Amino acid sequence: MTQMSVYLGSAKKNAFFMKKLGLGFFLFVPLAIFAVAALLHQEPENTDVSDNSSTTSVLSVVEAQRPKTCEERQDGQPSASLKGHDVWKYLCAHKEDVYTVSSGDTFAKLLSERGLSSSQAHEASQAVRRLWDTRELKVGQDVHFLYSLEGKAALKGLYLLSDPTHLVLLKRTGQDFTADLISVPSTTTMVYKESRITSSLFDAANQSGVPTNILIDMIRAFSYDVDFQREVKEGNTFSVFYETVQDNNKKVLSSRNIAYASMRLNDRFLRIYAHKTKDGSTVFYFRDGSSTRKALLKTPVDGVRISSTFGMRMHPILGYSKMHKGIDFAAPRGTPIRAAGNGRVVYMGRFGAYGNYLKIKHNDTFATAYAHIHNFPKGMRVGQTVKQGQLVAFIGTTGRSTGPHLHYEILKNGAQVNPQSVKLPTSEKLSSAEMKRFRQTVAKVEMQMAAQGKMDTAQLVQNR
Repeated sequence: MTQMSVYLGSAKKNAFFMKKLGLGFFLFVPLAIFAVAALLHQEPENTDVSDNSSTTSVLSVVEAQRPKTCEERQDGQPSASLKGHDVWKYLCAHKEDVYTVSSGDTFAKLLSERGLSSSQAHEASQAVRRLWDTRELKVGQDVHFLYSLEGKAALKGLYLLSDPTHLVLLKRTGQDFTADLISVPSTTTMVYKESRITSSLFDAANQSGVPTNILIDMIRAFSYDVDFQREVKEGNTFSVFYETVQDNNKKVLSSRNIAYASMRLNDRFLRIYAHKTKDGSTVFYFRDGSSTRKALLKTPVDGVRISSTFGMRMHPILGYSKMHKGIDFAAPRGTPIRAAGNGRVVYMGRFGAYGNYLKIKHNDTFATAYAHIHNFPKGMRVGQTVKQGQLVAFIGTTGRSTGPHLHYEILKNGAQVNPQSVKLPTSEKLSSAEMKRFRQTVAKVEMQMAAQGKMDTAQLVQNR
């Protein structure tokens, strides 16, 4: 009886609990749905109109979709300075696709890759050739292909810089092609750069903004008197004053024509000036009027390192000490080798351990020899007259050689001498009349630098 009462009491409690649970569930579900709906329709807490992030993103999309104006499309391009020129309207009616020429590209190939048939590519090339030799197309050169504004469909034309101040424009009308040569408005400005060498001459030049071609010209000008492998050290300084051609937007089209350069090398301070002589040639002279040119170059290759000097050394192949009667310049196969001076080729071909060998006689006293050559330029032959700096061979690793390099010798009265220490005569001297003209050149250059604040009045007075 007691157990039955307990059981019935428990059942009543469970039934009462279930009723409460059911009622709670019934009331909870609508409340939950209402809450979720309220959250979904809830307005942002901060409705301040100053919060325009969403507006900005929308404007960005609209801005991206908005067609660029002619000025925006031409900005930074060589054609930008042609605004107001007759051709500006034609350029504005097209959009550009800029392509940088790579190895193996030809003018006709570029046209064919952009949808022109072989006959069309030939006709277009012929139109351009009347103004510019398409074989002059160089790796790294930009070609600007023109298409209609509506879409990149058929090629409408192209333009490229044939030189820093001239633009070749090819236009297509139906199946016909015409070409024009257009002068790019430009101005010439003198630029002065100086730098202190911390790691290398090339790094210093790069950090100060000296173009590579200007640096190479400066190295060549000083190469008769400076051993760039041994003399140029950390802490040395250099300066260079040269010409730039700029378009109307101040963009540099080219850098050229060094007027002045200096190098401070430990205990030496060298200054050179470019002077145009009466015969029209431009030569570098020191301030006293002596020419930087010597009868022979000490370094007949550009920008390479010396891997072995003149003197006794352990031969890398023979394995014993042997006199090394020249200087070795390590460089990749195919690096150009230039004649050390004016002269005549007296030997050209295989020569024992030297491999491919070239010998040039410069006068009754001096000759130079070049060994381990890969090959020679087309047309080179024994008996040929060559000029200083002329391409005469390419670096290789023929003969007894462990890797591509140039073995370079200077022979004086038939015997090899140390190219780094031999005293070489200058190639020319200024006459008294030419010396007077040279002093005028120096004064003009120094006044130009002084106008830019690169040379003070006290120094000018001291120079004179």
